[in-house]
Amino acid sequence: MRTSFEFYQKGVERYNSCDYKGAILNFDKEIEINPGCAKAFHVRGFAKYMIADKDGAFLDWLKAAELGGRGVHGIIEKYFS
Repeated sequence: MRTSFEFYQKGVERYNSCDYKGAILNFDKEIEINPGCAKAFHVRGFAKYMIADKDGAFLDWLKAAELGGRGVHGIIEKYFS
């Protein structure tokens, strides 16, 4: 069985390979196992933004900020101001 960290790492690899939908699936699994992972919400927000799911990106970034993610407020301001 994969650990949540492995799902996160695979999500990052897929994101970096421009496989945004695949990345989202991996981050979904990470979040299912570890719902407090601000980094997973943070990067999943970028993946959603890249497939034009701006509402989903916004909600993920808000959740990442709520969980204490660093720099998320600046991202929200940049993309939604």
